[in-house]
Amino acid sequence: MGDMTSVRIALAQVHPVVGDFSANAHAILAAARAASAENADLVIFPTGALAGPALRDLEYRHDFADALADATLELAERAASLEHAPMLILHEPALGDGFVQLLDGQMGVSDGVLETDAGSLTLRAGAESAVPAIDPDHIAVIVLDQSPFWTGHETEREHLLASLTLTSGLPVLYTNLVGGADAYVYDGGAQARDGWGHLVGRAEDFAPEVLIVDVYSDGQVICAADPAPLAPLAERIYRALVVGLRDYLAANGFTRVALGLSGGIDSALVATIAADAIGGANVIGVSMPSRYSSEHSRSDAELSAERIGADYRVQEIAPMFAAFETEMDLSGVAEENLQARIRGQILMAISNSEGPLVLATGNRTEVAVGYSTIYGDSVGGFAPIADVPKTLVWELARWRNAHAAERGEAKPIPENSITKPPSAELRPDQKDSDSLPDYPVLDAILAGFIDEGKSREQLLRDGFEGETVDRVIALVRGAEWKRGQLALGPKISRVTFGIDRNVPVVNAFTFRSEQ
Repeated sequence: MGDMTSVRIALAQVHPVVGDFSANAHAILAAARAASAENADLVIFPTGALAGPALRDLEYRHDFADALADATLELAERAASLEHAPMLILHEPALGDGFVQLLDGQMGVSDGVLETDAGSLTLRAGAESAVPAIDPDHIAVIVLDQSPFWTGHETEREHLLASLTLTSGLPVLYTNLVGGADAYVYDGGAQARDGWGHLVGRAEDFAPEVLIVDVYSDGQVICAADPAPLAPLAERIYRALVVGLRDYLAANGFTRVALGLSGGIDSALVATIAADAIGGANVIGVSMPSRYSSEHSRSDAELSAERIGADYRVQEIAPMFAAFETEMDLSGVAEENLQARIRGQILMAISNSEGPLVLATGNRTEVAVGYSTIYGDSVGGFAPIADVPKTLVWELARWRNAHAAERGEAKPIPENSITKPPSAELRPDQKDSDSLPDYPVLDAILAGFIDEGKSREQLLRDGFEGETVDRVIALVRGAEWKRGQLALGPKISRVTFGIDRNVPVVNAFTFRSEQ
């Protein structure tokens, strides 16, 4: 590189918990120590590394901001005591309008190190800077991100970073959070691109890491390690679901979960996700057969629990249902819903008596059209696949089984759970297709209507049959009140119910414009 001046920069992707300033500071300092050991000049953290992500109303509370300011000063003191202390660059929106806090060895804000530029930062030399003098003035664009994972996130990020490189002609350095926070899951993706847009370094997804890069004044960027490979989309989605559940449980003090095992694909997938998150021994799988439950549903449920090492239990619901039948005249939907609600009561009783968190096993397609029983199979404190369309449920199940086979392990999800026609088994010979369009058609209409915001007329132009479109739109609209009462789950879609889409229950405009 000749005599060109370089800056060694550490891109830290960390997993903060909202408001846990002590633990978050500990993680920040651990990253700073790792960067110091590599003789880094700067350590750049994603937005919210100290306060935590998605603060919502906390961002506007004075007491929260005061506590964060105190934690920032304490962090500066501790950072200054590090050997060869690098400068820490943090962006904490709750501290006010300032874009960044620059903590140097004197606990001050250094002028001339960063300037804002269309939502990103540009690193440049300055008289008060700890960065060596560099010519030309600007050497890199830095993006401190806090954007959650969804299925199109990587493509969106690639476009952003490519655009920044193209418009600036400078290297682009990017860092993001990792870990789960309520319904959000952050995938990291810290990376460095040189001035010509080439990917030079990339951290592993979903894991805390410090990526060390050397940035030179001519636009070149050097990273000691090759870029971590980008996993297939199905694997990244699955990892997001596991991380979202794992971190939600840990942050809220749960070590075990309970769920109903029906023998179907949804509960089998949720049970496997839970086993991957906290270990199969910490999963309570409860089979709750009724008079309509098939023999294969019972055996598939047992096999699912056996393969993941779950605590498997069988609780017949017939005696409880008979008690209601003796006292009430029930038929049709009332009879079907009662079975689901008895099962929900059993799971909540286990939760109350033994302490596990109940997991709801409904998928996004069911959430969209209201194909669940409120206070029944929808009960739970967390819903791991609530944002996963039914067709994607099958894809993830097949991916997880293939992943196990590649590693020489038993496939966790019974093949029969994947291949048999889906059914709630609330009446003789019931199938989901009795009440809903075929899932590939249904999911395609829902993707257009919800994710892409298409009107009825646009869906018809896409080739969907008018009666089916009207039926699906009516189901979505009619289930709005249910969605407000459902447990949160990891966001993996472009438009997630309750986060990105929150439509009024009373909505005459929707009725007029869509019918």
